[in-house]
Amino acid sequence: MKPIIISFIFTFFMSFACQAQGFHFEKGPMSIVLEKARLSGKPILIFLDGPVITKKSEQYKQRSVLYQTKVAEVFHDNFICYRAAMGSKESTQLQKQYESAIFPSFLFLNSEGKLVHRSAGFMDKAEQYIKLVDYVTTLLKSGNNIADYQTRYESGDKSERLLSAYISAKIHLGFIDNADLIDYYVESIKLKDINTYNKMLFILQAGPAVDSRAMKVTYLYQSLRDSIYKTQPMDMKITINRRIIKNSFDRAIAKKDADLAYKAGNFAQSTYDRDYNRGQWVKQSNMLNFYKGIKDSSTYLRQAVYFYDNYYMSISIDSAKRLQQKQLDLAKSRQEKIASKSKNAKNTCLICMIKPTANGTATTLNNAAWDFYVSGTTNEDHLLKAILWCRRSLAIEPTYYTYDTYAHLLYRLNMYKEAKYMQSKAILIAKEKKLNPTKIKDLIKTLNGIKTPNI
Repeated sequence: MKPIIISFIFTFFMSFACQAQGFHFEKGPMSIVLEKARLSGKPILIFLDGPVITKKSEQYKQRSVLYQTKVAEVFHDNFICYRAAMGSKESTQLQKQYESAIFPSFLFLNSEGKLVHRSAGFMDKAEQYIKLVDYVTTLLKSGNNIADYQTRYESGDKSERLLSAYISAKIHLGFIDNADLIDYYVESIKLKDINTYNKMLFILQAGPAVDSRAMKVTYLYQSLRDSIYKTQPMDMKITINRRIIKNSFDRAIAKKDADLAYKAGNFAQSTYDRDYNRGQWVKQSNMLNFYKGIKDSSTYLRQAVYFYDNYYMSISIDSAKRLQQKQLDLAKSRQEKIASKSKNAKNTCLICMIKPTANGTATTLNNAAWDFYVSGTTNEDHLLKAILWCRRSLAIEPTYYTYDTYAHLLYRLNMYKEAKYMQSKAILIAKEKKLNPTKIKDLIKTLNGIKTPNI
């Protein structure tokens, strides 16, 4: 079973209503919409819709503002409008392409299909949508937006002014992959100009890679760098460190640079100087992702055995369930803060649902076991280890996808009868959960193929 990505998702619990008046979305695939925009020169609005709700709910009333005639008219006058339903193939592709994981979201593209702005959540008043459209159309006309900055950058403009504006626009919209850009930015200015609080903060917020010119420059002014970490709020310090770690490992994977990965791992560990065990976990988990990313299966398999046995198999079943509840409580607390800020700002309706899709410990063990299977290993010790992880995962929380993983591993060990039994359990749970019929058909197809070369 493919790895299950488990997280507490802040989902805007709304969906499109077919009977909603005013809005008329383009039909067909996104490729047709892009071609229409290119020929007409008209920008695009993509509406990434959320999950279905009932008409009687308060959330349904909140969302109705979007479909008021005057709101629909202003959108249609200025954009080619396209809707992607949550869970659809188009929605999944668009989420990946534009790095959008919140529902509902509004993605505003220029006529060439490049992102100009994005907004999440429904608004309380029609006038707020109208102001949003005015803001986006002004951005489009001004030439000072992320799409235009990207075009100028790709055309060779690496001036301080352009890079500063481009990085700021990306950060504002939530894009953190700015390690290359901040290196060019540092090259475009004089060293002495970096010796200011705001310049130093800007460089760190961009998330420079640990071995980069930008990062090295920050250490030239150690006292100033230290002052950033002393004076900035904890949330900002955590954000900076996470960006540095993410961008460093992404660069290491792209270059297949083990030395850079080790440096990034050491930096990650150093951010938890008061919690050695947590620091070790962060370093080792990132290193495992690095080995997977560069497809070094032998090193990954060897280190994964130690990692998952040490950090996950040592967690008791009761502890795993208590940890899940603790994470849920934390997620609810975060949701309340977001909703409170939204209410005070009076600009966006954040009707949220916090939904833990599965137990985190159980899901992690399943994903690890599946990684062992897809690695193609025929090493019996590795396969048996993965089976132990499946058993612990099922003891914590029985799920169809872990039974499916279990079946695949047994099949690899030529234990066909046992594999057939586990796959039957996967199908039974999937039916009880009323999963998508296509998913159930796939599970049945696997069951029917258990005694054939491929499943």
